[in-house]
Amino acid sequence: MKKIFYSKNCIFTLILLPIVLAGIFGFGFLTFASGVPASIAIKVQPSINGSVDFPLSQQPVLLVIDSSGNPVSDATIVARASGTGNLNGGSAITDANGLATFSELSYDVTDAFTLTFFYIKNQRIKAVFNKSIQLSPGAVSP
Repeated sequence: MKKIFYSKNCIFTLILLPIVLAGIFGFGFLTFASGVPASIAIKVQPSINGSVDFPLSQQPVLLVIDSSGNPVSDATIVARASGTGNLNGGSAITDANGLATFSELSYDVTDAFTLTFFYIKNQRIKAVFNKSIQLSPGAVSP
């Protein structure tokens, strides 16, 4: 008897029950996981303004899928800024649903910049946020 189960994480499991081969009785499992990232889409856009050295109030969330349209888990996505300063908190790892959620993305100078998100192992797989993000000086410390 063969059964094929499909899960939301796009993992296919073939369960063979029971197996009799050359007088040996046993069970077998075969699992197919989703492939490598093929595209990145911005699901939640980052804030277009904020303060220097403070995380953007709305952090970006990206969806990473393979060439068959399945979400890819455990893929590292990095962010790069086009401006003259340094981007902090610029990496996130996809969850079981293929979502990379940034939580501490911030920038260290008063500047306008755009963001580009890359799959760390293949920088040709990317998503570009073309709206200019403008930062103002952060709060003054007492």
